[in-house]
Amino acid sequence: MIGRNRLHTLRKQAVVTTIKQLEETGSKVITDGEQGKPSFLTYPIYALADEYYTFSSDCFALTFSDGHQRSLPRLAKAPFRYATYAHTYVDEAKKHTDLPIK
Repeated sequence: MIGRNRLHTLRKQAVVTTIKQLEETGSKVITDGEQGKPSFLTYPIYALADEYYTFSSDCFALTFSDGHQRSLPRLAKAPFRYATYAHTYVDEAKKHTDLPIK
């Protein structure tokens, strides 16, 4: 198991690698590949998970067509709030390219 700081560093490296590889394709618009997000579903609340949210076997889960699941956390402490907004990922991606980000 690796710590959050190491995971954060690896995610940032993955974003840079993805952007550079997509630039090499000649694409006019690129994406960060969502490499920096812990989950497309829970990224807005991920940083608050230990304090405000819990995951348990009785939480709602989405099952995808290939069989994998994504569990939704249960609010354990009010109020509901976000920790991270989507623009954070766009802002980070913009540091590594001059191309438009989608």
